[in-house]
Amino acid sequence: MQHVDFEEVVRETVAELPHWVQEAMHNVEILVLDKADDHLDPDGEGLLGLYTGVPLREEIHRTLVHEIAHYFGMDDDNVEELGWG
Repeated sequence: MQHVDFEEVVRETVAELPHWVQEAMHNVEILVLDKADDHLDPDGEGLLGLYTGVPLREEIHRTLVHEIAHYFGMDDDNVEELGWG
């Protein structure tokens, strides 16, 4: 999958979120990077939401929704209960 195609999946996923979620995310920037640089991951521990592997459209959607749920304070158990684990 080309980078531009991946970005389109991210845009489509955000557009499908409920309107209240989109409004609440007005100050959230979603970055699509091939690799985290030292500024974003200075300790080399990896980033939440960093997806590696075969870029399947459903996996991108699930990962993005999962990480957005964390932004709203949900822990992994809450996210799993909603089916976004």
